[in-house]
Amino acid sequence: MIENKASILREKRHHAVDEADTPIKRIYFPIMMMYLDAETSQAYYEEFVARMTEFMNAVSNRDALTLCVDISRDVLQGSITGR
Repeated sequence: MIENKASILREKRHHAVDEADTPIKRIYFPIMMMYLDAETSQAYYEEFVARMTEFMNAVSNRDALTLCVDISRDVLQGSITGR
């Protein structure tokens, strides 16, 4: 038996930095990288905060803002599970 700790994303949930061409993809990319590379997660967390702040400043829909707060809380608590 071999045991190992590894973060895995299904192909449909993975994208490259140059594919982050929408506001949502620019938020998702640093979350994905924090999930995959915990050792450098602080730099990706800062990128996530910057992109999420930009997005939240650009939208006024209460439901969208509530979802952004929920996502931000999950990321801050380390509850990013690749859902």
